[in-house]
Amino acid sequence: MPNEGTTALLHGTFGSARASACCLACNYFPGVILMAVVGGSALVAAAALAERSDGWQLTSIVAGTVMLAWIVGEVTRRSS
Repeated sequence: MPNEGTTALLHGTFGSARASACCLACNYFPGVILMAVVGGSALVAAAALAERSDGWQLTSIVAGTVMLAWIVGEVTRRSS
């Protein structure tokens, strides 16, 4: 189940005044990227850990790096 932020980005159902003031159409693709890339990498890492497959450490590092890159990108985008 995707998190509430991803669902809000995809459906444009924000409740705050700040979010309603921004362009919701321009947030559709970031929501898709958030769900597919960031969520997908975390899901792959969790599945690898649960199965104790070879390389589960590497998948966890990659998923963390993807998440960190997303956060840095969001902070950079919001501060400019």
